[in-house]
Amino acid sequence: MSENPFPKIRRFRVLENRRESSQIFTITLVPESPEDVFEFDPGQWVFLHLYQEDGTTWKAPFSIANAPQDAMEGLEFTIKVFKDFTSRLSQYQPGDNVGIQGPFGVFTPGEEDPSFVFFASGVGITPFLSMIRSFGYREPRPQVTLFYSAREFENLLYREEFLRLAEERPEFKPVFILTGDAPGDWNGERGRFDAAMLERHIPDLGNASLMACGKTEFVGAVRQILEAKGVDLKTRFRAEMFG
Repeated sequence: MSENPFPKIRRFRVLENRRESSQIFTITLVPESPEDVFEFDPGQWVFLHLYQEDGTTWKAPFSIANAPQDAMEGLEFTIKVFKDFTSRLSQYQPGDNVGIQGPFGVFTPGEEDPSFVFFASGVGITPFLSMIRSFGYREPRPQVTLFYSAREFENLLYREEFLRLAEERPEFKPVFILTGDAPGDWNGERGRFDAAMLERHIPDLGNASLMACGKTEFVGAVRQILEAKGVDLKTRFRAEMFG
């Protein structure tokens, strides 16, 4: 999808604002007018604009969590409270107005790629959530392994959805990782993502497309592990980083 370098700001309103954990919320936005509906690719991001009293706006970038096919039900954004912008947005209530400008970005899955390995930390899960949801509309569906790391159990967002999808889709395998304290019945991975963890779940990466999203430290570690395995990073690996 080609990008307009100066897309207009579309006016949306809050449909729902749901707390996912003590630090994270999911806000769902719907357009004020049908003409504000827009197309996007899974993995793309937009600027959210908060309207100021003087008519100006305050913006910040966030990835869309929806599959594009589900966008008519509202656009979903899962956001961690960090500094003033996200703190203010976390207080928005149904009916409040938010502007959307975009979409932007090329961190999207190839339409013909038969298999993927995703590496996500924290709210870096959001573009992958969009992709994984969108794969439900593909035939045939690609093979996907998701490595998903968080410090606290409560911040493994959408874990129940991923477990349900794993039961419904034999081609999808989620691997959950906790770097902090874990519940007593935890049967996922523990500690920081490393080469041994990768080997346990994917001894051979084959020709899978490799994508990572999360904090700079996490993405850097993934990059080093893949490089040590002889992966051609220029042709097979893409990443988005924050923080």
